[in-house]
Amino acid sequence: MGGLQGLLGAAIPVLAKHLSLRGTTLGWVFTVRAGGYIAGSFLISRLHKDNEKLSKIMSIGCAGLIASLMNFAIPRSNSLLMLLALCFIQGFGLSTMSTLGNIVLIELWGYNAGPWLQALHFSFGIGAILSSLLLGVSSGLLTAFDAFACLGTLPFLAVIIVEGFLSCERGLDNCKGNKEMDEEGFMTRQYPSNSAKDIGYEEGIEDWGPTGAGET
Repeated sequence: MGGLQGLLGAAIPVLAKHLSLRGTTLGWVFTVRAGGYIAGSFLISRLHKDNEKLSKIMSIGCAGLIASLMNFAIPRSNSLLMLLALCFIQGFGLSTMSTLGNIVLIELWGYNAGPWLQALHFSFGIGAILSSLLLGVSSGLLTAFDAFACLGTLPFLAVIIVEGFLSCERGLDNCKGNKEMDEEGFMTRQYPSNSAKDIGYEEGIEDWGPTGAGET
């Protein structure tokens, strides 16, 4: 995340030359991306408040994918308007990752989340430093942007793997639970002398057929 956010500032002179604009004109990209950041921070919290079943982990992965795709498209934009639109969308994705990332860590670790939150923001700083260094030593603008765009997709791939594993585990648990229920129901029907409470029907034992097995 730090690489995705920190790379744009170091690339302003190169982007200005690419678009034949003054560097001061491209200062608008930070204002627009900050607007996307604010919008994302507000809307994503409302979205998860209204939809409690929505997975925060999956939202983080999708937001990282969106921000990475915007990072891939930014150096290829051919107009200022397109660049501003891409930066706004990227800001939305970055804010979603940041907001939900902090929430998830607090939900997981509670009062012990301090070291994990510090590690999160420490890695943000590391990414910002590495992005500027890569831009300086790389052979061109596209190399640095594409490299961090690829790195930014890794959380999405990790989320897909984790969610797939959890879905399979839940499916196996459901199958196991259904099998146990079927076996329990089968055994209950073999012994109609059990009480109505054990059988689970309000009608009582006498409803188990015309054989009269439940009659006293």
